[in-house]
Amino acid sequence: MNVKEYLGDIIGGSLMVSESRVMADTLLQQPSEEQWKHAVIEQNILQKNSPQTAIRYARTLRWRLEPLGADFMRELVEAEERVCIQMLLLALLLNSPVLVDFMKTTITDARRTYQPSLDADAWSEFYQYRIQAHPELGKFSESSIKKMGNNAIKILADAGYLNSTRGKQLQPVYLLPEVKSWLQKLEREDLEPVMECTL
Repeated sequence: MNVKEYLGDIIGGSLMVSESRVMADTLLQQPSEEQWKHAVIEQNILQKNSPQTAIRYARTLRWRLEPLGADFMRELVEAEERVCIQMLLLALLLNSPVLVDFMKTTITDARRTYQPSLDADAWSEFYQYRIQAHPELGKFSESSIKKMGNNAIKILADAGYLNSTRGKQLQPVYLLPEVKSWLQKLEREDLEPVMECTL
């Protein structure tokens, strides 16, 4: 796995729940490239301030959702909020294995040692550790590494693993049956202990 595949699009943003539902609904209509761009730019379906921002977020969401197929996106659009959030986290973990490793090491270690919250420098410590396995990670700028870390913490807060991006207090998360079912369908049951966080 090269470094681009390892990081995926974690720099592209957090879970973006409402935007993801809109994007999934749009992709289910199987638009042509022209229709897709028209929806994103002219209709501004993601409600962003500029066309450049809209396209950037739209591409990120498309990369996360489209590979999982129409059934996944259909369920995502119709799912209740908690199911939707866990499905989006699953999509993100599949897209960005670095986040799987962050949860496996940092969250698991914090739980094992009974830490009530993540340290402020949890991401930077993790990132430095991962450079040993993926030296190419060292080529990214400080600002890019910081942005990835901010997104990782926001993702975990949005998904309920942390009480907030500021406090970073660990909270229990129980995997919902619908999401366990998707892990089986996608043959990724290995992610169940990563996603289930019992304190």
